[in-house]
Amino acid sequence: MAQSQFPRIERLLGVPLEDARFEQIAALVNKPAAHEDLNVDYKGFLYADPQATKKSNRPLEPDWKDELAKDVCAMANNNGGVIILGLHEHSATSVPSAVNARPWRDADRREYEETIAARVDPSLDIDVHFAQSPDDPAVGFVVIVVPRSLRGPHSARGVGGNMNAGYMRFPVRRGSGTGYLTAAEVFAAWERNRASLGARRSDHDKLVHKLLHEGILAGQPWPRLVVSLIPEVAGEMELRARSRDVFTQELVAEPLWLAERGHTFDAVTPCPLGLDAQMYSEAERDVRAILGRDGTGAIDYQLRALKNTILVWPGELPARTTLSPGELCGIVLSALGLLARHAVHRAGTRGACEVQVQVLSSAAAMPSIPLSASTGAPFIEPIALGGSGSVTHAVAIAETSLESLTVPGAGLVKVADKLLTTIAHAFGDSESWYTTATGALVRDKRTTFFPSGPLYEWAKRNDIEVVDWQAAR
Repeated sequence: MAQSQFPRIERLLGVPLEDARFEQIAALVNKPAAHEDLNVDYKGFLYADPQATKKSNRPLEPDWKDELAKDVCAMANNNGGVIILGLHEHSATSVPSAVNARPWRDADRREYEETIAARVDPSLDIDVHFAQSPDDPAVGFVVIVVPRSLRGPHSARGVGGNMNAGYMRFPVRRGSGTGYLTAAEVFAAWERNRASLGARRSDHDKLVHKLLHEGILAGQPWPRLVVSLIPEVAGEMELRARSRDVFTQELVAEPLWLAERGHTFDAVTPCPLGLDAQMYSEAERDVRAILGRDGTGAIDYQLRALKNTILVWPGELPARTTLSPGELCGIVLSALGLLARHAVHRAGTRGACEVQVQVLSSAAAMPSIPLSASTGAPFIEPIALGGSGSVTHAVAIAETSLESLTVPGAGLVKVADKLLTTIAHAFGDSESWYTTATGALVRDKRTTFFPSGPLYEWAKRNDIEVVDWQAAR
């Protein structure tokens, strides 16, 4: 079973961070074991909180964006961390001392995320969780989770200088405070990350390339949807006769579309990279996955004619294939879970990972080079997402933890939302149709999935919140 990235704070809370309730966070007050450390920071106020003051009693406004970027970078540059807003701490012991529940709006979440996007380089994904007070739902604690980053070290632009002038510093958590990386430390951190993932990304690209250019789906003109995962720490899947039989039984029972019956692999065979799984008999779509020995994996969905969702001209290749946002959402949610479970349960790895979603108009037109270097390649037929614009290639990349993906829940939906929103941007939409940044699904009566459908049935089975379209937007 995979371990949490932040076991100490989650052990104190008694639940995963994303599930922490107001009373569980408030119970940290005056608990010595809940002291600040390299991975945990408490703040009595919000960033941009009018009541917030520094030790010098100088208001945080208007430099709160500097503070937010600095604190997030400091956590990311030290294996990730958790920032809890709304808890004062003792200055001498760094133990939470008092609750100061703060007002919170969705607009605040967006402003935080926009600030990180504008001031942190390379880009960094954070999760923001609001634990509302049972006495007043408008106030509560804000929990900012900064996962371990695979793209660091990260710089905060403008900290201590003019952001427009390109001034950058590399904050890092030191004890319960924040310092800055030296030039030598920045270079060493960059070298470590490059060495750690460079070869693994190359292996990932070869794996995806094999999916697109070899086997039952090779050479087909239909558009493709590829979902892939690279764990930071390489695992090792043992492939012997007995384990192979067990893995085969697991995979032929693994649903490829939101736990719907009849959508599973038909055959699983060993291959030099690990396991090669295929679905082709009586299925409405052809699917192939390669699941690597080290936990890396990729799934290739061929987007041929699919009843009610993938619309094509009868009898010929369409000038433009329309990919339903609901179909895209269901595939991504299913694929992320399948890939993460392979990495954790078969390859035995855990911790941070990088996930990718790519929509390709035609693999046949793709050059024989690694996928990550192929952006801008001359693909053929454009693809449209619902009623939006059309593109020939769209790619989304996010960092997360394997623990967020293995079990259906808000964490899985949050990661899917990051990926789907990036894909939506490529097609000219502003956000994902069916997911939210808070980990809920959206019920939209304008779509074919309303009022029930497999997406909402899946959410109900897994106790995932579903909100109305008007409330989400």
